[in-house]
Amino acid sequence: MLKYKINPFFVLILGALAIAFSPIFVRFSDVDPIMTAFYRIFLSLPFFLFFSSFGIIEKIKFPEVKNLLFSLFFLWIIFCFRFDLLALVHKTNNSIQSNFLSNLAPVVVILFSYFF
Repeated sequence: MLKYKINPFFVLILGALAIAFSPIFVRFSDVDPIMTAFYRIFLSLPFFLFFSSFGIIEKIKFPEVKNLLFSLFFLWIIFCFRFDLLALVHKTNNSIQSNFLSNLAPVVVILFSYFF
């Protein structure tokens, strides 16, 4: 166990800053933005598997969803609106696709920790 307690809000802010600065690193990368997004997810996979072995997913109390179909439909509308808005603002698909794929890393973490 850790001797010191880590503030979860600090970790959240640190993660938000890492995601916010990721387009800058994608821009200065020598490879294609899609390849950069692939490597970001692929190279972080061992860390996800390591931390999922601690059984953290069992300790989380997820909220109970009363109407799952409505929630998924609402999330899909938000997702489509966000993706279309980014396409209108940036007018380039490469940076949008790389940011979209790299921001899916928390979803990949949750899925891998749930299934493995």
